Amino acid sequence: MRFYYEAKFPRFYPYRGADALAIVAVLAAVALPNYQSYVKRAEFAQVIEDFDALKIALELCWELEGDLKTCDTSYGEIASAISGLPDVLVRIYPVDPIRTQVRLYSETVMLSSGSRASIQYGAMATSGGTLNWSITEDSSSCLAEDICTL
Repeated sequence: MRFYYEAKFPRFYPYRGADALAIVAVLAAVALPNYQSYVKRAEFAQVIEDFDALKIALELCWELEGDLKTCDTSYGEIASAISGLPDVLVRIYPVDPIRTQVRLYSETVMLSSGSRASIQYGAMATSGGTLNWSITEDSSSCLAEDICTL
């Protein structure tokens, strides 16, 4: 008794292309928002990294002047540090002689609301002559969209 195997090749059915297109569409719907979030986090990480130069300038101003109210955007080293920050707007709000707030706005990273992503740091002078830095949670819009962390 002999068995013969007859290969049957499937015919082309138009719906097979639609199946593949549906799979690609689902994958794109999942991957695209994750990629956009990744790009925002990467761009904003550069803003945070650029802040280090400004932080050093503020600390130098504090050491030389002893009064954070004089350490604003017009102070020499701070002004030059700010000019070296591409695509970043800087606002400095001196609170009193030993406290200040620094807010950084990204020119390139936009939030879903259409506003610029921002992060605000607060500095408080300690008795040892150094500044303690912290992130101001309620004034940092980057936290709401999870593009920066505390």
